[in-house]
This record gives sequence, C-alpha cells and structure tokens, in this order.
Amino acid sequence: MARARTTLTRLVTVVGVAALAVLPAAAARAAAPSTAHPVAAVTAAPAPTVERTSGVTQLSDQATPEAPGTVLYDSRSQGGALRAKEVRSLDLLSGTPLTAPSDATAVILNVTAVSPSTAGWLTLWPADQSRPAASTLNFAPGTPTPNMAVVRLTGSRTLRVMNGSGGTTHVLVSFRGWVRSNSGQQRPGSLTPTDATRVLDTRLTGPAVPAYGYRDVTVTGVGAPSGASAALLDVVAVKPTRAGYLVAHPSDTARPATTALTYRVGGDRAALSLMRLSSGGAVRVWNMSSAPVHLVVDSFGWVAGGDDTGTPAVMSAQAPVRVLDTRPSIGALSPGHSSVEVPVPGDDQGSPGDRPSGVVLAITATAGTSGGHLDLDVDGNTTLDPAALTPSIVNFGRGETVTNTTVVSVPTGGRLRLHSNTTGSVHAVVDVVGVVRPRTELNGRLVTEDGGAPVSPGAVTFGPSGSFVGRTAADGTYRVRTNTVYAVNACGRATTTQGATDPAYALACAGGTVYPTSMPLGVGVRVSAPDVLVPRVGSATGTVTVPLGSSVSGTSVVLRRTDDAYAVRITPNAAGQWTMPAVPVGDYLVSANAPFGLVGEVLDELPSDLGAGTASAQQARIDDLLAAGAQTLTVSAGAQSTPPEAQLLVPGSLTVDVTDPDGSYGNVTTTWRTASGYVALTITGSQTFTRSLRPGAYTVCATEGTATVCTGGASTWQEATPVTVESGATTVVPLSVP
Repeated sequence: MARARTTLTRLVTVVGVAALAVLPAAAARAAAPSTAHPVAAVTAAPAPTVERTSGVTQLSDQATPEAPGTVLYDSRSQGGALRAKEVRSLDLLSGTPLTAPSDATAVILNVTAVSPSTAGWLTLWPADQSRPAASTLNFAPGTPTPNMAVVRLTGSRTLRVMNGSGGTTHVLVSFRGWVRSNSGQQRPGSLTPTDATRVLDTRLTGPAVPAYGYRDVTVTGVGAPSGASAALLDVVAVKPTRAGYLVAHPSDTARPATTALTYRVGGDRAALSLMRLSSGGAVRVWNMSSAPVHLVVDSFGWVAGGDDTGTPAVMSAQAPVRVLDTRPSIGALSPGHSSVEVPVPGDDQGSPGDRPSGVVLAITATAGTSGGHLDLDVDGNTTLDPAALTPSIVNFGRGETVTNTTVVSVPTGGRLRLHSNTTGSVHAVVDVVGVVRPRTELNGRLVTEDGGAPVSPGAVTFGPSGSFVGRTAADGTYRVRTNTVYAVNACGRATTTQGATDPAYALACAGGTVYPTSMPLGVGVRVSAPDVLVPRVGSATGTVTVPLGSSVSGTSVVLRRTDDAYAVRITPNAAGQWTMPAVPVGDYLVSANAPFGLVGEVLDELPSDLGAGTASAQQARIDDLLAAGAQTLTVSAGAQSTPPEAQLLVPGSLTVDVTDPDGSYGNVTTTWRTASGYVALTITGSQTFTRSLRPGAYTVCATEGTATVCTGGASTWQEATPVTVESGATTVVPLSVP
C-alpha cells in the first residue's frame, strides 16, 4: 500500500497528467469474472546503463554537501598569524566542514594572505610531499592578496602552508571544488592536476619581457603533454620597476582586452588561471608596462584536447568573453549601489540544461576611490548578509587595478551577483575564461510501443518537476544535459511538427507511468535510459451503478494495464457515467470502488501491482485477480471500448469465531477464499474478527500446525462448504481447531 501511494504522488508531479495515476490497492475493486484472460505481454523494463566519465570537476554549490565558498581555515581564529618561514599543517579535508571524495585527485581553493607585515609569498602543498619551489601567491606588506590554487591530493589528504616572508601574515583558505579521478583516461576536457612544474623563468634564461613586448611560452612538452588544449598556469611578475599588467592568450590568436595579472612596483605578484593553448601548445604573455619585467610561469595541471562537448562535468578553457564592465554600463559600485548581477553562459537560454555547472572568471577591480574587496554571492542572495557571501575574491587599494581568477558554481535556481565592500567606489570588470560542463547527461530513445519506430518529433521531460528539456532527433534519440544529480525519471510524448501534443499517442515514461524507471544521476555521470515506449491510444467509457438510496459521489474507476505499465483513474459523473478519451492500447483489468459503506467489484485485498518478473508469473497474478471477480477490457487504437457495467453493492459482514482448546491462538492461521479459490485474506493469531465483504460465497479455513478445519467440517478449502454473505447482513462462522 505504501508503495502505491508514493507512486501516485510521483506520477502527478513527474507526468503532470492526473488521469495517468496509480490507485492505492486497498481501494481498487473490479467487476464480474470474464472468460477472457489477458496475457502479460511486456516484461520489466531493463535497468539504465550508468557510465562514470573521467576527469570531472565538481564545484561547491547546492548539489553538494558543502556550502558555497566554505571557509576551511582562517588563522585569525585558528592558531594565529604564521611567523616568518613558519610551516603549518592543515587537516582541512577529512571532516567538518567537508570530506574529500574518495576519488578526488586535487582540491580547488581560494587562498588569501591577510595583513602581511612584509613582502613575501605563501606556498601550499601535500603534507606527505616535498615543498615545491613554486609559490601559491605573492604579497606586498599590508595588502590582502588572494589567488586561486589547485593543490594535488596524495595519500595523506592533508596540506601544509608556508609563510615565505620575513614577517607575519594571516592565511585564509576557502573551498571552491574538487578535481576527480580520470582513472588514467585523458578524455577530452578532463583536467589532470600535477605538482608545480616550472615552465619559464626569465631570470635564468633571459631576457626580461620588454616594455609593451611579449614572450611566447611553450607549455606542451614541459608542463603539459602534446595535444593538451589548456593548462593551469601560474604567472608571476618578478620585482617590476614600473606598475603594469600582463595579458596572456594562445600564441596563434589576437591579443584580447582581458588582463591576466596586474602588479605594482617592487613586490612579486602571481595569478593562477586556466589558459587555452595554441595549436602548437604555447601561450603569448604581454608586458603592458613601460619597463621590462621578469616572468616566471609554473604549470599546475592540464586539460586534455579534443571535442569535450559530449562529456559531462569537464573543464573547458575558452577565449575570454567579457560579461560585465561597470564603466560604460551601470557605473561604479558604491555603498548605495554595491551589487550587480554577473551574466554567465546559458542565462539567456530557456532550458536549465544550457547552463554550465560552473565558470572560471577573471575578476578585475579598478579605479577604486578607497581600499576594499569584491566577493561573489553564488546563491542569488541579495540581502548582503555577510554569512551568505563568499570570502573576498579581489582585494584592492585606492587607485589600483587588481585582477584575480576564481572558479565558481552556477546556481541552478538563481544568478551570480558581485558585491563590493568599500567605503568609496570601484569599477568591476568580469571575463569568463572557462566553463565547467553540466554535471550529468541523460540519453535515450523515444520509440513507438507497437513497433519500435522512432518518435520524431517528440518532446522529452525528466522529473521530479517534469520540465520540458528538449526534442528528439530524427532517429528518436535525445540527449539531456543537466546540473541535477539526484535520481530522475525520463518521460516523453509524441508531438506535431508545430510542437503540440499528438493526440494519437499517450505520454510515456521509461518503465511505464505506474512505476517509471529511476535514473541515478551524479557528477560526471552519463546515463543511457531504457527506451521510452510511446503507446497509441483508444478510448473507454462505462457506467457505475449503486443501490437505491446510495450516491455515486466519491466513486473511482480504475483501468490498470496487465503489464502494469499504465493505470488510469477516472471519476464518474453524478449519473455514474465515465469516459476516458485517451487510454494507451492494451489489455486492462477494470475495478470500481466507493466509500460510504459500498463494496466494489474486487475484494479489498487487490494487490498494489501485478508484480514484475516473467510473463508466467504475471499471468498467474492476473488469473488470481480474475478469480476474485475482476473485469477485463481491451483498448484498441482509435476505437472506443466499453466494459460491463460495474455494480457497487451494500456490503455484508463475515464474522469468524475460532475456538482452540489449548488457548494458544498465536499459532492459528485463518484464511478465507472466494468460491473460485482466490485468497481474500489471511490472518494469524486472532480468535474473533469481522470483515466487510462484497455479497457472495466464501470458504473459511483455520490451521494450527498440520491440522486444518474448514467450513462444513472439511480439511481442505476445495472440499469446504461455502457460506453466503448477504448484503447488509452479518454471517457468523464458528471454527474449532484441534
């Protein structure tokens, strides 16, 4: 019973058609026996095929246990500032507030040096590895400085951080996401994190990058293998003598307007970003200042090349796309105007499947009239509640231009908002330099139930909301990309070329609409669903009668197809007449039920479903129901079918009084059957009980151990004398067991 009620709720939300529903079994009843025995022609639908794709990137958002931008460590409340050259162990990923997935190969972090007393650097690395030569970020005294970090996870699952300055600094670490195993398969778009690999150091190879000049940096063969499409590159401007900025792009493309790194005089400055590589595996780095500057480039990972559009949850670098610039548009952000929406790819599309699960953003603060920072709200929260905002993404001083790159989840039900925290004003520029594909993919076919022909045009939906997600191709196939990671049902319908519902076919789901197949989605998962078998439809009409003086109000008629794939529930009108204009073709069992003291066409013990399994097992169950008095009905395509009239009767009562000389009724089992042998009810451990039943003939047997006593003194139900239950009357059956 519980299963039937759950399914009814699910069908109303998934299918969105109240007429296709499941009736709780104890309320369903049917008509007089029929000589036609329908055959269960459809067996249980096959299970979906689930493929875990590799090298996926999972960002923090509503689909994961972690809150967006979760602060993992803040030395201001945990251990105090790091002293000069101090190394501190950080156990961040094995408990509250998050635990690394077992297949995580790297963690994506935002790391900020807070209140440094002198210039210096921070380095994060796996605790069971040697400290790398590459820094995670470089900072100047007194200035909070953030940078993105992708840190490889090794056996220890713990990290270390070193303050490489001669003074003190606080450290703030916030979570951005995971890189999950590619199982040794470099699928297109899969991200392979690595230890820091030095790609270029002009201090050693010379010369410095000239003023307004560039240097082509070959990454493949050093920090990435041949064929890589992109790399995670940390670019460091070393001891610049003039303020300026760097621009980086594939060496075979034109220079974009976006900034990779801004720097001031004196102190080193680093910025990690996802950068596309040229066809030859190189990037071109421009020095946009009036003085030469030395350049260091370290690689922390690479992205496999090839067509990545078919692989869910992979990271894809792209040519920078400017999605926000407050200078020519809305004006500077200020205390009275402190937030702005950040458009992301897919915001202008009608389907949520067109939105990526995350974006890689280069965020620039410029022309600030006082110091402050920018942060992102990834939940669509506009209250400016500090607890709802992520830690700072970009920290800036008065008059500075500062850029930082971050990865951020795309909220499934909202928009990204950029917030300023400053007493003055500041302009903001945002470029999308990469995307993380939607987390999961669901594909399958819509075909006709009667012949397996492709259904095209057709529309596909998936639960629990049943939202429209796409159309079928000419061969009946569909592919749905989504950021959903919970189990869903795939449903579909035939449509006309104009997109309207085709009235010749019914809505269908993989596995049927009674118990549709559940598809287990997940991050980086590709699911191939069983075929959605779209049936042709016919119609059915009939009548329910009630005793004189009774009302048909509250009556339901249920048509359940014998393969248990479809069930139709209809409410008759005041005259007891009912019509269902669109019923999937096939053989049905028909039942009627009503409250208010009326008994319908099948006993209360009608099973909640016909049972999955072999055709013979289903047929055996159908035979039981027919023996209990169910009607049959065959619905043909384009034709109207009418079952026999359903009669609702005033019930009678059957009281069974069992006598056991030893008084141990816990061992006594009592069973009653219809005259045809259908088991209506079995009760164990009761001495006296009464049951309301449809008028008719029944046999009752009580068993203790190996001894059985039935009505009429027989020892088997086949030999028992039936007793008659009359409308409105009570029949008492005494039985005595040895």
